[in-house]
Amino acid sequence: MEYSHYVLQLGQWVMNHPFYSFSFPVTMMIGSKFLPIRVGIGRSIIVGLRSRIQNVEVVSDRKNDVVNIRTVINYPIKHGSFAIVSGAKGIGKTVAINTALIHRCGVVKMEVYAGATASSIVNAVLDEVSGIPYSFVNKSPSTHRVARWHARFFRIPITVVLQAAEVQKDKTYAELVPAARRLTNLGLKVVIDASDNSINPAGKLSLRENIVAMEPMSRSQIESIDELTDVIKALENEKLLDVVWNCCGGVPQHYFNGIKIVWDDRPGQNIRTIALGYCMQEIDNAIVTYTDFLLTYPEQGKLLSEFRNHQQIHIHDIKDKQYPNIPTPNKVFRKIRTESKQTIIVPASNAMALVLKYQWKKTPSEDELLRLFPQSTTEKKNVMK
Repeated sequence: MEYSHYVLQLGQWVMNHPFYSFSFPVTMMIGSKFLPIRVGIGRSIIVGLRSRIQNVEVVSDRKNDVVNIRTVINYPIKHGSFAIVSGAKGIGKTVAINTALIHRCGVVKMEVYAGATASSIVNAVLDEVSGIPYSFVNKSPSTHRVARWHARFFRIPITVVLQAAEVQKDKTYAELVPAARRLTNLGLKVVIDASDNSINPAGKLSLRENIVAMEPMSRSQIESIDELTDVIKALENEKLLDVVWNCCGGVPQHYFNGIKIVWDDRPGQNIRTIALGYCMQEIDNAIVTYTDFLLTYPEQGKLLSEFRNHQQIHIHDIKDKQYPNIPTPNKVFRKIRTESKQTIIVPASNAMALVLKYQWKKTPSEDELLRLFPQSTTEKKNVMK
């Protein structure tokens, strides 16, 4: 703690020194060419301690995933290597990454939108790391210098987290992989926060990235989250735990954003109305997605029908039956890798699993949904485990 305090004081002295501010225009005006702006020691300290003192509002309960993320982040930087934290949207990737990086020095976070080019991603990171406000200056040397000084002071590299947005239909993927490799070659540790539909699948086929694949939480994990204690108890009193689990599954975002926040904002309202309304909305969205997918890719009809009787399908079975390749991106299927190194296809969400299993063309009534999943203390029906 004392070491960081003295480093911060040194950084403030360097940044406030008259020569530091004077050097910006002087170095650009000397000679017939623009010379590289000398940014290094002061900026490295500011970047390092800025994230060190930031607080994390929500801490992840996914202890194993947090440990795995910390492990890959602490791997030595190799030429062109980086880390990917992948999983379904809302599963808790960002919270797990934030938890893994609590009080870590030199963390830089950047939002990356679909279709972003490698150059635009790299330039945005270089702007943030170097702190140079001039677009016509080559910031790579300065960024490399900041990274070197940061590693000397804090004994760890600067960590860049690229938070990738989902790719919608008919849109292109952001060029995350080439951008990550270029940033790594500048001495930066890169972590890509990517949902199933935010990174090009072909980009994960090389041997130069470390992948932490996060899967949905188990029911016991969801029900043991401290922040959801009141919600879980209220759902249990209303005999809705089975219904909500089968519609929302192990994705924490559903319980927080879909139920808890709405319930907190509407004091006095029965949670039954909120929970069932959200479940019906998720099913309705899944029906719309399924219908649109089938209209766009009618050749996928046979594969879709397989999920009437199966919760998952092995990739080899798809090849053996000569089904067409599954298009990407899509929000109907997910491809996951099991612990036994097998690749299987599963529905993209619990709501989608219900739609595929029961072949719903329209949203069922609340009574129909409740009859499918009556609350039981001895036996629980699950569409997706």
